[in-house]
Amino acid sequence: MTFWPGLMLTSALMWTAACGCSGSGTSEDGEAGSAASPQDEAPPWIAAAGSPSYSIQLSPGGDPVVMDADGEVLINLGLVYSGSYGEAEGESGCSGAGTCLETDQKRLGPWSWGESRAEGGQQVTTLSAPYEGPRAKGTAVWSITEGDPVLRLEFEVAWTVDAYPDREALLMTLPDQAAALARDLRFTRLAPGQTVHTDRWTPHQVVAGSGSRAFYLVAHGLDGMEVESIKHGTALVMELDDARNHPFRPVSECGADAQNVVHSAFDRHKRSQGDTLKVVVEVGLGHTWSPVLSRYPEGREAAVALVDTAPLPDAKHLSALLWGHSNPDDPRYGNGGILGNNLTLTRSLAPTPQAIGDAEIARVARVGAEQGVGFAAHAAGLADPSLLAQGLGTLKEEIATHTWIDHDPARDCSSFQASGWRNSALVEQLVEGGYRSIWSNLPTRTTGVSINLLRPERPEIRTPLLWSHGRSGHDFMMFNALDLHQPTLQRRLNNGALKKLARERGVLIARTRIESADPSAPGAAPPLLTRDDGELVSSPALEQILFELSDAQQNGLTWVTTIDDLTGWLTQLEHVRQIPLADGRLKLVNTSDRDLKGLTLLLPGGDYQARLNDTPVTGRRVTSAPRKLRDTLIWFDLAKNSSALLTIEDDKGRRLQPLVPIHWDLSARR
Repeated sequence: MTFWPGLMLTSALMWTAACGCSGSGTSEDGEAGSAASPQDEAPPWIAAAGSPSYSIQLSPGGDPVVMDADGEVLINLGLVYSGSYGEAEGESGCSGAGTCLETDQKRLGPWSWGESRAEGGQQVTTLSAPYEGPRAKGTAVWSITEGDPVLRLEFEVAWTVDAYPDREALLMTLPDQAAALARDLRFTRLAPGQTVHTDRWTPHQVVAGSGSRAFYLVAHGLDGMEVESIKHGTALVMELDDARNHPFRPVSECGADAQNVVHSAFDRHKRSQGDTLKVVVEVGLGHTWSPVLSRYPEGREAAVALVDTAPLPDAKHLSALLWGHSNPDDPRYGNGGILGNNLTLTRSLAPTPQAIGDAEIARVARVGAEQGVGFAAHAAGLADPSLLAQGLGTLKEEIATHTWIDHDPARDCSSFQASGWRNSALVEQLVEGGYRSIWSNLPTRTTGVSINLLRPERPEIRTPLLWSHGRSGHDFMMFNALDLHQPTLQRRLNNGALKKLARERGVLIARTRIESADPSAPGAAPPLLTRDDGELVSSPALEQILFELSDAQQNGLTWVTTIDDLTGWLTQLEHVRQIPLADGRLKLVNTSDRDLKGLTLLLPGGDYQARLNDTPVTGRRVTSAPRKLRDTLIWFDLAKNSSALLTIEDDKGRRLQPLVPIHWDLSARR
């Protein structure tokens, strides 16, 4: 057995004999299972004579603390609510600049015990504390279930007045040095003073301790989390909202003579009176091992989404891009290009009569969309609202676009990020057209020649990738993109870069310009589409790029997808929960309205097998790494609004059971 690579944090794993239990959900072949009967459910958590013992007491400072059997503090369950608020417009980070309208930092309390209640045949006891601040109020409730080693916190906050939070967070301090799950989905032991920040799409997990003092913490519903090693333990900043995680910088002025473009800062989201938010935190006592929900489907370790915004003068350019040749009668047609290499991308189309009004462009785009290509509305020079409405309507009916890309907000005043986001007519047209994703138009950087937008070599920084945008009155998703125009595309998107992206479990969203060009022009880069006897053909340079992308995808390492599918997948993953059961199985719950095909769990360390509802999981791959650093990836389907029971076994068929029933001493509540 191996455990977290490089971490001597965990006690020995427990094993139980495998049992043939089944449950509701979806089996590996994608067929929905039957609803679970009562006998399918795991037995309750029942502590035995030799089970570990823990107690909860109120500290002299009034915080609830978990004590181990030796009377030592294991976890301080106390919480601090920290909020800072600014103007509707203004730079984020007002606390550091001293420009906030108001700040509040208050320890929750007093904590009070609730009456025990019966739930599922077991007694559940609660410990709660209120919060009331200048802009919001809320309640924190810790639930302790008889015999269950997992503590659960529910914190719900409601805003009492309209506000523009610069940052709102729950603060918690752990007495031990912890390791944090970083953006590369690997646990990092924090050096003194080191910080790890995780975004909305990275599971928010920390582990600490060993033996009976081992525990893991998982938080759900956060905007981000910051974990910092401090002198006497670890500080957690669980971000309910932080303006730095969702930048929005529209141009202040636009027009043909715009020079030295100035951007305004509208990063802060508005919280309206009556809005609510709920966060859930789970703490598992006695072990550090738990599966990690992967970002990508079907066991893949990285994602690539190309967004091509090259000019599209005619249908030949689109055909050559998608099928490798502009003439369907040529034998090379269909043997190259995006679809010929079994790939996809998001291709921009201008919602203008000249573009989608061209019957041949529209026909080629429809065929491409039917074969999995995504399309985006690329707004350029559409000052006439009636023409824009007509174009967006055509795109919706003919091609079903869901992504919006501004052309040049500094010069095009109709752009969303010029005056368009304040234009209720434009916003309503986007909503009516089914648009969900909008390019941020922000400069995006990586480190050196890396193509990974998550920048794992800088775990302390924020790396906005996809985020909610609400300033226009509707909740669009904005995305950053790395500019990879030729010849940069050819230099940086290669086999070595893709392998590194997979090792780092990273994401590349790239804005490209795959077009024809005059190779004889001074300083011209090698063209990606070349002319051949009046037709357009994908060039050898383009085919090499696409071959290496296709190879990474066929080897199961990389998910090549569209912006819309990437956004949709990540947002649906927020509806998945893992619930450890008393017999060692995991209950997986999908509360979303979408079937999750190829839902992937990363099992750190070792060579594991799995069964879902007693059916062997055939989607499985062990990562290529030295033995102590290997992980097992398993994937399966989980139907919408369903649950399934997962059994994880070692290579000898023994069931993994990291958590065991415990004795809870709650005598302090009397």
